Amino acid sequence: MTAISSPRTAQHPKNAPLHIVLNAAAAIVAVVLLDLFSPVHRANLHLMPDQDFFQLVGKVWAEGGVPYRDIWDQKGPFIFFVNMLGWKLTGNGFGIVIIECVFLLIAMWFLWLAIGTIHDHERPSSNDRPAYSHATDALTLWICVFWIAVCLPGSWNMTELFCLPFLAASAWLVMRSLFAYQDHPADRGVWRIPGAWVYVHGLAFGVCFMTRLSNAVGVCVGVLVLTVLMVIRRAWKNLGTCILEFLAGVATFFAPFAVYFAAHGVFYEFMYGTVLYNLHYAGGLSATSGLPGISTLVLVFAVPAAMLLVGIIRSIRRKAFTCDSIVLVLGSLAFSVLFFQMFTIQTGSYLHYTVIDVVFLPLALVPAANVLHNQLPRIMALACVASLLLGYAGLRTCQVETWPEFDNTWIARLAKQSQGSIAFYNMNALAYTLNDVKPAYPYAVFQDWQAEFSDDLRIKIADSYAQPRTKILVVQQYGNLTPVIADSLKTRYRLVRSFTDDSGTYSIYQRIGHAV
Repeated sequence: MTAISSPRTAQHPKNAPLHIVLNAAAAIVAVVLLDLFSPVHRANLHLMPDQDFFQLVGKVWAEGGVPYRDIWDQKGPFIFFVNMLGWKLTGNGFGIVIIECVFLLIAMWFLWLAIGTIHDHERPSSNDRPAYSHATDALTLWICVFWIAVCLPGSWNMTELFCLPFLAASAWLVMRSLFAYQDHPADRGVWRIPGAWVYVHGLAFGVCFMTRLSNAVGVCVGVLVLTVLMVIRRAWKNLGTCILEFLAGVATFFAPFAVYFAAHGVFYEFMYGTVLYNLHYAGGLSATSGLPGISTLVLVFAVPAAMLLVGIIRSIRRKAFTCDSIVLVLGSLAFSVLFFQMFTIQTGSYLHYTVIDVVFLPLALVPAANVLHNQLPRIMALACVASLLLGYAGLRTCQVETWPEFDNTWIARLAKQSQGSIAFYNMNALAYTLNDVKPAYPYAVFQDWQAEFSDDLRIKIADSYAQPRTKILVVQQYGNLTPVIADSLKTRYRLVRSFTDDSGTYSIYQRIGHAV
């Protein structure tokens, strides 16, 4: 049997540990400077609906609440779990930034391993000077990091970032398996995939399942190709083992959450928020807004286009489809279909969806850079790309600074007057977080928006607000829609006043005394 050997390790300078420390420090600085939720931006009140709500759910969980029971959102629980750990760590949102740094560093480590593996496979007998080789690998890594920064402006507290370490590890092991397959033809022994590697693929799929399932597209492509290769080699025993290991990896993430929420009596709500609602959500979207701008399209499809071009060009030059070329082409098509669906729907352009393709970027960058045979032009080209991405990431962060800010002045006054007996409807989660108000209803923010995509949820929201739980209810108008809780507002509350400011139209209701 032919075992899959460990990847060759490229020679690095003697001060490689120093380079590792400097890279890690630079990554932490990048997160702290570019994430507006970091301590550097203490006064940040820019409206970021997803990140604000993730923090709120994490805060509620850290203070003894249970997601999906005490506060509900249409995401898997892992993003809430990470935010809960952040609040436990520091007692505020700054702990989340610390965890972001840890996840980014782990993702960078696996990206670095992938770059080294590809570099060694591309040029196994390279005579490059170690310092030059290290510089090109480092620049390739930082292109990946800056690409992440470009796609996560304002805040890195997104599901994609917390999936990246697992996705990067999975992509690295897929590359090792593919290169081992290419280096060991059928007549030179039996090719096998270690079960532990497939367990990692299962972990990657599991973490995507527990955040947003669409994040797992890259994992699915890699696993599909590996499965086909095992069938071609008739490695049936290995295939059976890999299936079990993959399921074990998925269960490692799914089972603890399933048991936890079942123990708290909200297993259905957990599955509804993680899977079922999102099926309604996807089915309720329509391409009514047309395509986004050219600049957005370039960012969205840049990596899939690069993957497709490199995959096709490599196949033409080699006069055959190699495994890595097939992964590049299939991956580019899968990402393109996914992103096209996401970026032509009425919800608008959310670049954070595209971060998941960065784990395949080394597989396109390293061969493309190797077209330049001389080291100096190669380093200069990579440095130019890295510099452009860094500049654009900074520009996008500056653009976020121009976004509308949350006006907490009058909300803080109401919260104080009501002694915390206040709830907010259709409003940003900052209304709760900034005023240390515990959500009285599980459906706490953007209720009418969520109800648009599911009749079941619409009924749940209406039933939840049928019996008032707070003295004051502040309702923000959502478009031209009549609030889902309109009947309860008429019979259970008294309108105190309405007003309009730059952020929207608000109505302040007071609970009718006998309605409790």
